[in-house]
Amino acid sequence: MLWDGFWCCVQGDDNGNAQLVDVSERPADETDGPPIKTDAVALPMDDTTDRAVDSASEAQLPEASEDDGSDVFIVVVDQDGRGLGLDLDITDEFVPVVTKVGEGTIQAWNRENAAKASDANLVRRWDGLVRINGQRGSTKELVALLQQPGKLELVFRRPTERTVVIPKDRYQSLGMMLETTANAGLLLAEIQDGLLKARYPEVQVNERIIAVNDEHGTSGQLWDLIEDNDTLTLKLLSYARKP
Repeated sequence: MLWDGFWCCVQGDDNGNAQLVDVSERPADETDGPPIKTDAVALPMDDTTDRAVDSASEAQLPEASEDDGSDVFIVVVDQDGRGLGLDLDITDEFVPVVTKVGEGTIQAWNRENAAKASDANLVRRWDGLVRINGQRGSTKELVALLQQPGKLELVFRRPTERTVVIPKDRYQSLGMMLETTANAGLLLAEIQDGLLKARYPEVQVNERIIAVNDEHGTSGQLWDLIEDNDTLTLKLLSYARKP
């Protein structure tokens, strides 16, 4: 069964493939065949990034609201028509995920604040974007807000990592419906009755598999590892809010 997935590259226009598959069928690699049409957004970017960081970053770093949970941090930049320099995977309906921080206002923020902010307050790969200028919404709505010029107050969530170990059983399925992404692992689109749910009921839909048996790779490569190994050690990222 196919399901159109979405990814967003803020500084590019390549299309990504997305496919919803049960673990009884192997998905085609992302490079195989014509790409599935995706929703992609390209935001303008130039090389004037030295002025990209809002003056607020020169003061004390802003603090996240208690309502956001303990695992979030705030970045304040003045886009002002320049590019953010972010690659975002938008497969998850509600949390766009950073896959790359390139040259742009976010990288400028990281440079300006590296001396006074811990690594936990600098944007890096796998961070999830959860709020913009006080507004929450779907991934599509958040991506639209990113295109607004002027000051942007961005609330990012640092994911929680967990590792699960699942020995396969020929008489029981894994119970995972997986959705491929362009460059952000395999998304747990649905969890059915099976080995994963039985052993780890705390694992939730929309967690991401980013490594299998300590190996990273594309969605197709991760799938191959799931298919070819009798015991699976899955590294998962969760974007569920912490208290």
